[in-house]
Amino acid sequence: FDMNQKDSALLLANRGMAISQKLDDQYLIARSYFHCGNLRELEGNFVEALPYYLNGYQISKNTGRLDLLSTFSECLYKTYKGLGKPEIAIGYLEGFKIWEDSLLNEANRKKMLEFQARLEFEEKEKTLMATQASLKQESYIQRWVIGLVLVLLSLSVIQSWRLFRNRQKLKKSYGQLELANKEIQELNTNLQLRVEERTENLEKANEMLREFSFTN
Repeated sequence: FDMNQKDSALLLANRGMAISQKLDDQYLIARSYFHCGNLRELEGNFVEALPYYLNGYQISKNTGRLDLLSTFSECLYKTYKGLGKPEIAIGYLEGFKIWEDSLLNEANRKKMLEFQARLEFEEKEKTLMATQASLKQESYIQRWVIGLVLVLLSLSVIQSWRLFRNRQKLKKSYGQLELANKEIQELNTNLQLRVEERTENLEKANEMLREFSFTN
């Protein structure tokens, strides 16, 4: 790339380094070392690139980040090879292969964990769906039972109201019957009095007739 692009990239890399160190984020600091070293490497300046890569490699070891260890091992292999130190470069090449294998194993382990987590999730989802179906069925049964109870309750209320009305009618009928019986009793009493009164009058009339007959 041209000089202007290089200067802009170096400026951004230095700013990133300053921000990362201010935040004290070891991962970001290591990535900043990588970018700064990579820019020097692209220029063919392996001498200035080396300290950045070594610092980043040390942070990677301290933090145990396999991805960073793999990246900086490869960078140091290329840098020492560019500096004409193949004996040192080979050591980092071997380290690069080791970290790549470790990353592969780590990736496989993560895939296995993800697969297990997916299986557990699917099993839990099936259980949840079965539980929801069961609750839905129970809810349906409960609604049906409640509806039946309401119908029975309504019929009971209607029947009670009918019984109440029938009792009221019977009570009214009994009242009318008692009133009629009372009137009949009063009529019988009056009739008896009239009969007695007429009988008494007849007896008096007969008595007067007998007296009149004896006088003649």
